[in-house]
Formats: sequence, structure tokens, C-alpha cells
Amino acid sequence: MAPRIAIIPYGYCQCGCGEKTAICKGNDTAHGFVKGQPRKYIPYHHRIKPRPPIRYGTVDGKPIAHIPLTKGYWTRIDRKNLTKAQGPWCYQKGYASRHGNIMLHNIILPPPPGMETDHINNDPLDNLESNLRYGTHQQNTQNEVISKSNTSGYKGVHWLKINRKWQVRIYVDGKRRSVGCFAADKLIEAAKAYDKAAIEQYGKFAKLNFPQR
Repeated sequence: MAPRIAIIPYGYCQCGCGEKTAICKGNDTAHGFVKGQPRKYIPYHHRIKPRPPIRYGTVDGKPIAHIPLTKGYWTRIDRKNLTKAQGPWCYQKGYASRHGNIMLHNIILPPPPGMETDHINNDPLDNLESNLRYGTHQQNTQNEVISKSNTSGYKGVHWLKINRKWQVRIYVDGKRRSVGCFAADKLIEAAKAYDKAAIEQYGKFAKLNFPQR
């Protein structure tokens, strides 16, 4: 099958940034501007290399499509959702978005009222249906990866300078609760204690330090 070219809609910058262009106030034939019609590019965006075409492949025997985003990023979806996910799409804060507030994962799996669409493997650019599920906002945050400020290397485990021990904490109903404290040489045990508490509280939405098969 010949590769499908990503067509950028009329009225949008042809560099593929996903932004609308202004209406020309006068004619400028040298630059292709026609009075009353949208410009082809946002100023200086004509220097940006247009996005490559959509790429095709398979995952576990299922046909998928890799869609180019801005800033050199790609997102993947099931090939059957190409019509539903017509772009162009941009890379914004780790997600595939359009017009700033339309998220690709919400287009593929629209959440019902009071729910959110969650990425099971924590990869916001993996928008295959098998990686999407419904969850509440609280469940969605429970599935988040370890924070950058964490110094232990394990989720839910923090070092107490005063007691010189590892403290295990978990959020329950929006409130932080202590699971227990562990000696300095018991870091692995502390991480496993968090996993046990996370499974009890979060179930399938728990993001574990030691994922279970």
C-alpha cells in the first residue's frame, strides 16, 4: 500500500504546526498571498520543514499508523481510527493535541461524564485502543509515574533526614497517609510495602515499583 500523505487543511499553516493563519489584507503574488484568503504560512513558519507522511506498521499482528506531530514527535493509533483522528496534530506537554485543548486520546475513546481517558502504560503518545481505558480523575493520577523530585528511585518512598529512615506514603481520597518507616538499608522492602498498599487502594490503576506479571 502506498504511503498516505498527511494533508494539511485549508486555512492552517502548511508547516504542520496545527495553527490557523491570518486572512490576507492585500495581494502579494510574490509570496502567494491573495486578498481575503488565509495565508499559506504563519510568519517565518515557511522555514519549517513540513511533516513527513503517516507511516504504517503492525503491533501483535494488528495494523497501526504512526502520525507525525510537531517538534519531531510521533503518536501511534489503530489504523481503523485514521478517519476519526484526522489532523494535523501537535505535540503539547507530552500529548498529541489539536487547537490546544483537543486531545487525541479523547477523540479515539471519548470519556463519559465524570470520567477521563487514561493511558495504561503511561505513554501519552501510545493511543492504541488497547492502551486506553476509562477512569476517574483520582484513578488517573494514581497511575502517574514517579515524580522528578523523588530521590529514592521508587514511587511512594521518601527519605526522612531527621529520622534517617525511608518513609512510605500513599494518597487515599486525596489525602496523604503513612504506610510506615523503614531502616536505611531496607529501601527495597519499603518499595514493596508501597506496592502492596497501592494494590489494595488502587487496584488495576496502581503504578507499581515492581510490576507484576
